[in-house]
Amino acid sequence: MRSVTTPRPLGIYAVEWEETPFQDDVLGSLGGVFYGTVMEFRNGREFLVTDAHWLPPESDAIGPMVLEVSCDVSGPATDLRVRQSSSEGGERWARYYELVASGWADSLVALKQYLEQGAEPRLPARGLGPR
Repeated sequence: MRSVTTPRPLGIYAVEWEETPFQDDVLGSLGGVFYGTVMEFRNGREFLVTDAHWLPPESDAIGPMVLEVSCDVSGPATDLRVRQSSSEGGERWARYYELVASGWADSLVALKQYLEQGAEPRLPARGLGPR
């Protein structure tokens, strides 16, 4: 995985994943690039990425969408919220959101483990093979 981010308004937000060795029945190969434009950034609090698209390795882009991330610290507790949304619909969008929701959930569990235990974050083994 590689990423380029510029944490300021009109900055770039881009993350690249290696292509998967399997094909999803709806989306084809997974991996590719998720990119967008940082529109709002409040250090340690929140950021907003707009005009975001996922460009899969071998098929048409999915987008535009919005990625909103916010963090609220209250005493010893931290509430981290991630919301990815679009006004688009259809089979490809439904499958994309199905996969991205489980990916965000796994990533947030790994982040929690890392922050609480100082351990190397490890994503759980997932059977995300063909649907």
